[in-house]
Amino acid sequence: MSGVTAVGRGACLGLLVLVLGLCACGEGAEGTAPTPVIEDKTSALIGTWHTMGNDPDLGGQVDVRLHLQQAGGLRVVETQVDGPLSLSFPGTWSLLHDESDTDLLQLRGAWFEPDGAIDVRCEIRDDVLILTAADGNTQSWQRVADDG
Repeated sequence: MSGVTAVGRGACLGLLVLVLGLCACGEGAEGTAPTPVIEDKTSALIGTWHTMGNDPDLGGQVDVRLHLQQAGGLRVVETQVDGPLSLSFPGTWSLLHDESDTDLLQLRGAWFEPDGAIDVRCEIRDDVLILTAADGNTQSWQRVADDG
């Protein structure tokens, strides 16, 4: 099991860099701290989102699911497209609003190496969650329909 964890941590970093490159995202606002966002916007984020990427540490294509749960719970699940390996990482999330009138999604957990945390601008268009890094790189996540 420890081998899976070691591979997963390397895979996390590789996928994060390859898929979006979210280093120091959302930072740079000096002086004032972001404030919590109203409940309606937070509720819109709750659910499961997925994207695809290439992770050499897991042997190629992976499906990544971001489970944003009520009360700030987070689970990231990375699954090989052509294999049996699936890795799960717990964490937390929160939605803040910065002084430039932007929604900032804060994601915390082991999957977000090397620092264990990322902050990205976020926007929902229909059933697509668009995450934007401070450098302008974007990543689209599709909403997954409820199983219930």
